[in-house]
Amino acid sequence: MKFLNSFFWKSTLGFILILAISLFLLWLSADPQSEEFLKQEQLAKDTEELYKNDIYGGETPEQTLQMFIDALKAGDTDLASKYFMVDKQKEWRNKLIESKEKNNIDGFVSVLESVDIKKEGKKLFDGNYQFIHPLQNEKLPWIIDLVLNPLTNKWKIESL
Repeated sequence: MKFLNSFFWKSTLGFILILAISLFLLWLSADPQSEEFLKQEQLAKDTEELYKNDIYGGETPEQTLQMFIDALKAGDTDLASKYFMVDKQKEWRNKLIESKEKNNIDGFVSVLESVDIKKEGKKLFDGNYQFIHPLQNEKLPWIIDLVLNPLTNKWKIESL
């Protein structure tokens, strides 16, 4: 009986020790100061700073769309790309440069200018606006989504 009692306590103590070590290791891996957590936190701060300093866009969705069209007409793909959300500007800059090199900008501008801003625009909910433009000979319309940057109150193009 003494042997069983001793074995029980040793086993229980071993189990508790293993459990304590496991919990400690789990706690270490979930440390909010871990390198990955700090990288993500810094990325979020950097992105917020970019949005705070983003001065491009209009006071209204219509104004932003017109500014975008005007930049394309002037052949300024760098400026035109700045009317997109910050995280999409590089991608759209490259697309617009490629379109310019292929002489497709004029066709793109003519389609954009055919958007009836007053008739085809609609507010989806606070901070989101959409233009739905029916394209000739196409089954699906062309949708232009804009969102409000709440840090600057400038409207930005989210997608075309």
